[in-house]
Amino acid sequence: MGVEVLLGATCSEESEMNSTKTVMVEKAKAGYPAIFLRSSEYTRCFKEIEAMAEEVKREYFVWTLTKGFKIANNKYIEDTGSPGEALEYLMNLKNSKSILAVLPLMHHFLDDPGIQARLIELIPIFKMTGRMLIIVSPVLKLPMEVEKEFAVVDMTLPDKDELDHVLTSIVKAVSGKNDMTPSDSDRRHLIEAAQGLTTTEAENAFSLCVIRSKKAGNQKWDSTFVMEEKCATLKKTGLLTYYPPGKAGLSQIGGMANLKTWISIRKDAFTDEATKYGLDPLKGILMVGPPGSGKSIGARAISEELELPLLRCDMGRIFAGLVCASEENARRVIETAEAVSPCVLWLDEIEKGFAGSGGGSLDSGVGARVLGTFLTWMQEKKSSVFVYATANNVSALPPELLRKGRFDETFSVLLPNHSERQEIFQIHLNKRKRGDILKKGDLEILAAETDSFSGAEIEAIVNEALFTSFSNKRRQLAIHDLTSAIKATVPLSKMMKREIEAMQEWCKNRTRPANAGTVHETQTSGRAIEA
Repeated sequence: MGVEVLLGATCSEESEMNSTKTVMVEKAKAGYPAIFLRSSEYTRCFKEIEAMAEEVKREYFVWTLTKGFKIANNKYIEDTGSPGEALEYLMNLKNSKSILAVLPLMHHFLDDPGIQARLIELIPIFKMTGRMLIIVSPVLKLPMEVEKEFAVVDMTLPDKDELDHVLTSIVKAVSGKNDMTPSDSDRRHLIEAAQGLTTTEAENAFSLCVIRSKKAGNQKWDSTFVMEEKCATLKKTGLLTYYPPGKAGLSQIGGMANLKTWISIRKDAFTDEATKYGLDPLKGILMVGPPGSGKSIGARAISEELELPLLRCDMGRIFAGLVCASEENARRVIETAEAVSPCVLWLDEIEKGFAGSGGGSLDSGVGARVLGTFLTWMQEKKSSVFVYATANNVSALPPELLRKGRFDETFSVLLPNHSERQEIFQIHLNKRKRGDILKKGDLEILAAETDSFSGAEIEAIVNEALFTSFSNKRRQLAIHDLTSAIKATVPLSKMMKREIEAMQEWCKNRTRPANAGTVHETQTSGRAIEA
């Protein structure tokens, strides 16, 4: 449970422009008596604190729960192993020198009234003597009794320069065994692939990349292995899923001409050329529509069209677990997206997290606080993070999220019209190498028989028809297999007719249709009328 620290660790390779160290130095010079340093990277924190101590010319020592305060020559001060004993020792410290006392894992004990009382006594003493207490913790946990006594400093995830230092150390470690020096292009791809990881995680990913590259018979670095490791690492949190940029782009979407045009115009928005031209950074879009309308595939397609990685966040998972962890989960999602940027952040089924976020006794106001965190970030963010939010139930969304300025645009993705259904059938048949079975007029028939069907339901029909032909002596797929599957399918538009009609009504004059025009169809007349 304790954390051992090597006080002799060198910081010579740390960037002089590191923002965390700069903030800490400023607060030390300003006489701040207590800092809460939020980070899960203990080793990196201790290096930053050592660099800060050297710059402000202060002695520092670190407490461990197992052995107490560590001093020179790897010796420990007796009777300082418990949190109470450690604080008591600091209170009775006669040395007049300015010191930095670092207490990792102390956050576990801050709810103890005895610990709170000692901190309330200790902090004024540190203020008068120019000393500083630093609690290092991966989560912000400060009881209100001592909350106002601490300044909170966040250690952000490593930037490209820091990741470059990590990569350089791995290159040096293997340089004597084989020639694995990465080219400038490989180095850039490796660092981009590692964005969003901690220094330890990046070091592990780069090391594994060496092993897997050699195993594959390559003498070159393959950033794909780093991306695979990042996918596995981000999955551990349960908050984010990472998808590297693909190549299919918007061609995998049937219909949605307005959305495609909107994205195509902004395809180069995250380039340096766009910034120099004076374009504002893109904020993102909100996609509303019933389940199965194509919102999810739109996330993958847009990230591929923009040639950016995709981070999928399940909003329901942010609020899973302890209530007090929800705000921390939201902060971690934002921090990771900022580190991975430029990227697309997909907030999936956003109403799950923000429905009823007006606060109240049901969630002690947690929903409102998390909503506020996201809204503030979306309003003020300068990083190249394109937010792609989806919602199935727009009536559950708070008005603060829907007002102009939060997103660049709000699109409605309702049921596909006649021509779009033809396109969707063609895409799914081509995807399964069955596009050649269609004769002239077949797509017209299929589209006519699937009025009010969603894109997901059309895909399911193609799959069902393939199972039928496969089970019948593996014969070729035929048009009657598709029509039979259509007759056996009850679309969601019939099962949830009232809800979908209400959504269509809500979207009028509030959203921009993703398709080229709103089309109302009637099977009795066989006519499509442009609204």
